[in-house]
Amino acid sequence: MQSLFQTNGIAWKLLRDTPDRYIYEAVSKGVDIPLPKDIEAGIDDVSKRDSWNKAAANDYALPTETWRDNNNHS
Repeated sequence: MQSLFQTNGIAWKLLRDTPDRYIYEAVSKGVDIPLPKDIEAGIDDVSKRDSWNKAAANDYALPTETWRDNNNHS
């Protein structure tokens, strides 16, 4: 019997085929809009993450989340 959570298991297939059904809307907030330039710069260059500990803009995150907390784009 195949495990539910193996790569081809039923749980994995359901998540793969209909991810929005299982991922809360709040978790994906802001993923469909481009990141601000200063935040995007830090994705590949750790030295450019000065703004990452600041509060993230409302369009991208839930209240009290910082850019570091909100890593939906990385």
